[in-house]
Amino acid sequence: MSTPHKDQSPQVAYGEGPEVFNPHQHQSILEPQHVQPEFVPAPPKKSGILGLPRQTFWLCLILLVVVIAAAVGGGVGGTLAVQNAKSVT
Repeated sequence: MSTPHKDQSPQVAYGEGPEVFNPHQHQSILEPQHVQPEFVPAPPKKSGILGLPRQTFWLCLILLVVVIAAAVGGGVGGTLAVQNAKSVT
């Protein structure tokens, strides 16, 4: 007499409660898990004004004031020179 052959395939067992599908339980089987890259903090910003280093900002501002003062002084001086020349003749 031969021994009965046991079935090696998976068997289904029915419980008494309702069957509930939990997607988080099967996520590792269905989709590969994504790993976030390691957080690397940005280097600290250098303090500055309008995106320029402080020294560069102040040098540009002083240069701008000197150029504007020279333009205004030249305009006023030229106007006075012309008026003085007209009054002398």
